[in-house]
Amino acid sequence: RQQTTSDQGAAGGTHDGSGDRTRCGSAGSAERQGREAPSCAERSRGPRRRLRTDGDRRPPVPRAQRAARLVLLDRRSAGVLGVRHHRGVQGAPSDVRGRESLVPQGEWAPQGCGGVGGRRVDGDDQPSLPFLLQNKLVDLCEKLQLKRSAVEKFTEVTLPARKVAVQADASAAREVVVQRFNLVRDTCEEEEQHLLEVIHGEEERANQNGLTQRAHWAESLQLISSIRDHLVSALTEMDDHNIVMSTKKILEKAEAADHVPEPLDSKQLDFDSSCTRSPLLLGMWATAALMCRAAPATLIINEKTVSPLLGISADLRTLTFLPKRERKPCEYSPERFDEWPNALATSPFSSGVVTWLVEVKGSSAYKMGVTYRRLARKGKSNETRLGYNVHSWVLSHYDGDYCFSHAGHHLSLHLLRRPSRVGVLLDYAAGQLLFFDPESCAILHSHHGHFEAPLYPAFAVADRSITLLCS
Repeated sequence: RQQTTSDQGAAGGTHDGSGDRTRCGSAGSAERQGREAPSCAERSRGPRRRLRTDGDRRPPVPRAQRAARLVLLDRRSAGVLGVRHHRGVQGAPSDVRGRESLVPQGEWAPQGCGGVGGRRVDGDDQPSLPFLLQNKLVDLCEKLQLKRSAVEKFTEVTLPARKVAVQADASAAREVVVQRFNLVRDTCEEEEQHLLEVIHGEEERANQNGLTQRAHWAESLQLISSIRDHLVSALTEMDDHNIVMSTKKILEKAEAADHVPEPLDSKQLDFDSSCTRSPLLLGMWATAALMCRAAPATLIINEKTVSPLLGISADLRTLTFLPKRERKPCEYSPERFDEWPNALATSPFSSGVVTWLVEVKGSSAYKMGVTYRRLARKGKSNETRLGYNVHSWVLSHYDGDYCFSHAGHHLSLHLLRRPSRVGVLLDYAAGQLLFFDPESCAILHSHHGHFEAPLYPAFAVADRSITLLCS
């Protein structure tokens, strides 16, 4: 039996434990060449010769190695951290496991054992086209597998994490909004309660003054009535002798009536509306009015009032200051300003609350506000100049300085920033005129008075242009 086994091994064939056949060179052939025949184990452990390459081209990968790489790639994508090898790649097919390491270098390999179609693994011939295509397909499979792993990771890990993060951020934002509105609501309620209490106190004060005045004048009226009745009685019931005898007493009572003063109307009897002025309420009211109330669609500039110093756009909303070379004679109109660069809107306002926005970006000289129609139009006197008479109220900006002008009085305004838009808010019934910066929500100036005639929006520009916005 031992002799038979030895003969079979010398003939060139053994079987390993896994059933894979590996061809070993014959000992006789090695002796004829003057060298010792290496064993199969030594051949498997020996260094393998690389295929000859042209330039930077990688050597072709044997089929068994390609299969092993695919198996390893699948294992890694499935989350396997380590791969154990036992005579090849664990998990690979039986015809692949351990086959690559047992193929002798420089020998012909059968189909499926490290070569393609019976070609030599490390011969001098160039790899065939199918062999190169198979290598390219293996690389493509690896790239697709990596891309699939990235997509799976994105869909299974990144997207759920992003969803949780979005929910957390939305919840936090929702909580912030609710907290801020609660704070605003509480502040508004407190301010409302405070103002109502102030109004109630002012009402009580005015009523108490009225009661005091009523009681005082009731006593005076009673005194005057008693003196008058006494005089009437003396005239009707006394004869001339008794009247002469009672003259002193009658005159004394008449003098007592002279000490009663004439009643005078006092402001102490009036309700003081200034008690309702609140910076917080004014700011919130102006913001809400400018945000929720758009300018009337009919609010445009009256072309007949535009000065020859100005040009007006086709939509009748933009006024541009013209240099001398571009000015042209205008058709005469009694409503046109001929010396100052002024213009008025077409629609007057005599009730309700109205707002409009004016874009002043780029202009360093302009005016805006309201005026009565009775404002003079011809000449260069102050009667035709906005803000220099009792008929107009305007906000002026010239060379970086801001002021509110009315009746020739100019109130300087110190602004923290230069607004690019200015909102005008008019509450005709309350006599409130307010200029507002919509970007910073800052009140530029507030004027409280009494208006006795319809008001026209008024504009003036002496540098570049200003635009009346639709909303």
